[in-house]
Amino acid sequence: MTKLVSDLLEQIPKLRDEVVRYGNNEKVQGTDLEPVWHERLLSVLDPERGNQSQADVSLQRWEKLLTTREGRESAAKWLLGSKHLHAATCTGMARADYGLWRRTFDIAIIDEAGKAFGAELLIPASVAKKVVLVGDHNQLPPTVTTDVLDLDIGYRLSMTEVEELLRRNMFHEIFEQLPADGKGMLTTQFRMHKDIGDVVSEMFYDGHLDSARSDEGWDLTRRRMTFVDFSKVSNYRHRKSNVSQSIENRTERAAVHTLLARMSKTGKFKSLSILVVCPYEAQRKAVKDEIDRSGYELDLEVTTVDAVQGGEANIVILMMTRSSGRVQFLLDKHRLNVALSRARDAVIVLGHVDCLTKSADSPVSSLLQIGERNKSLDLVRLGARADFKRDVASIIT
Repeated sequence: MTKLVSDLLEQIPKLRDEVVRYGNNEKVQGTDLEPVWHERLLSVLDPERGNQSQADVSLQRWEKLLTTREGRESAAKWLLGSKHLHAATCTGMARADYGLWRRTFDIAIIDEAGKAFGAELLIPASVAKKVVLVGDHNQLPPTVTTDVLDLDIGYRLSMTEVEELLRRNMFHEIFEQLPADGKGMLTTQFRMHKDIGDVVSEMFYDGHLDSARSDEGWDLTRRRMTFVDFSKVSNYRHRKSNVSQSIENRTERAAVHTLLARMSKTGKFKSLSILVVCPYEAQRKAVKDEIDRSGYELDLEVTTVDAVQGGEANIVILMMTRSSGRVQFLLDKHRLNVALSRARDAVIVLGHVDCLTKSADSPVSSLLQIGERNKSLDLVRLGARADFKRDVASIIT
């Protein structure tokens, strides 16, 4: 939400005086949205900022007003009611102290609607005359954390029913049921270079997605897409974390650090953003801790696949981590789509090809076939005793 509103104000600066951003302080404080933040705007009513020569009774009334939920709702409605653009999350719309749920809006634009549950979509939809849903049901569906399912808060469904519920995507169902004149698909993407975009288009969008970028001159990797195959590397083994049920892979981390060290040393990557994407939290945390100690002169962010939707970077490094066993989680097309499509200029995937391509319909098989056919993917097969400084670092030209 913060990035979306920031981008909007960057494109149309004159809207700044018309926007109110509602949200938690950790997501707003210190950003360029702080001046239009709900709390900052309400702070002008803080009695401590007022004229201390005013009668005590007036100060007491202000203080009483701003320390009650009903009072803050009334103050927000009075002070912010003249604003034309109100930016909040779906569930944030229901907060009484924001003063939004009793208003009627001309239009509600719900971004990332494919990630919202039906009940969440209904909150902004219920206070708007018209609703525009913007989303992609080919990317991540709604997710729920295990604590939400805890018995202590009234969870009563069987896991089978929960899984069925989570498989349903209300945005997709609405899209399928709407008449042709009430829906459409944006068929041109502007983020990914064509070499990446064409692969993503064929894998996930039946070839209907065109790419606006086809610029030449990229020379930092041999090709726009690289897959480093660890199938023959004897010590490429995942294991359970010592502190959780999540998994990690030390050999894969060593390869990534060799790659990042090479990027940092060349100096060519300083102006580029790099996103390291991990499917497992234990691997993400270990990579993040090691990077924090490394001192790389790079613009780096480490995240999980489930947290990265909406983000982007010049280069995406995707760590598949698992070396054996059940890989359905890794091969979920929605997750793979999100991970690959975050990249503007290049994608580097590290993984065990033999493990990831056992099933006939594996999306990794499709990735390799389409990428090699299009001559946009470089498959690097490491030997049993791979020398990362020689074999992995050589990806960087």
